[in-house]
Amino acid sequence: MFSQSSVNIPAALILILLAGELSNQHWGVTYTPERVCALKGSSVDLSCTYKHPEGLTVNRSFWFIESLRQPGVESEDVKESDQYKGRVQYSRTLNSCRMTITDLRESDAHTYRFRFYTDDPGGSFSGRGGVTLSITDLKVTVSDTDGGVKKLTCSSTCTLPNNPTYIWYRNGQPVSECESASCHVAVVSEVVNYSCAVKGSDLHSPPVYNRTSVYAASGVAVVLLLIFTAVFLWMRRRPAVTSSKTEKSSGERASAPVYKDVSALAVTSGPSRAASSDGQDDVQYATVHFSHSQTKDVPLNSTVHPSNALPEEEQVQYAVVNTAY
Repeated sequence: MFSQSSVNIPAALILILLAGELSNQHWGVTYTPERVCALKGSSVDLSCTYKHPEGLTVNRSFWFIESLRQPGVESEDVKESDQYKGRVQYSRTLNSCRMTITDLRESDAHTYRFRFYTDDPGGSFSGRGGVTLSITDLKVTVSDTDGGVKKLTCSSTCTLPNNPTYIWYRNGQPVSECESASCHVAVVSEVVNYSCAVKGSDLHSPPVYNRTSVYAASGVAVVLLLIFTAVFLWMRRRPAVTSSKTEKSSGERASAPVYKDVSALAVTSGPSRAASSDGQDDVQYATVHFSHSQTKDVPLNSTVHPSNALPEEEQVQYAVVNTAY
């Protein structure tokens, strides 16, 4: 048989557990919603509700980042963090709590929790879970449809709340016929770009271009560039060829020997030559060129001896002699 004390021990444990469970029912924090998606650069509200036993008063509360929490150490108040300076505001009523973060950055993507303290020395509570914040930007994707129409889709990395209204821009100007996340546009001949935004937000997606128009315009530009390059090279080559031909023709004319008739000149020696020189003030003599590229300067008043006559193949040719009086 079991003793009465052994029977009462499990019963006591059950009562303690029930008391604790009943006590916990008076403490709590609930986050609604538990996941929030927001645009980079925009503002977001993270909301919750809390409860505590009657008769206690909340005298302090703050939000903290779950991933930065350390056991046995009080978590850092988000509002006091250098990363959030000037961008965080708290608001709290009797049973509700809210944190507003402005100018959202990608680094703000965390799970946040709310903690409150009461006037009971042991009366603080943060509950479990939290609200997870995701930060996204906008991106336009392009897909083909039938009939040469392009489908533009404004997408994000997470689902934006409250079914937002989208604004489409064509070359920076609003497109009134498109207000949803998708927009169908016709292919046009000129180059255009499209971007999207969410109504109430200043964040715009990077622009995308009408691909067909861009390719067509690029092809025309390439053809024109090739034609211009060919014409330019042809115009540069033409003067060079003409100049080369001119130089070649001039060289041929300059190198070809040109001989003129030589006036009969008496080559004598002795007194007759001296007598004829008395009546002349100044005589200019030309040089004698041999036909075998041998050049010698022979004065015309020298005596040519028959014994020194050149062979037949080395006969000399005389240039014109000009005599100045």
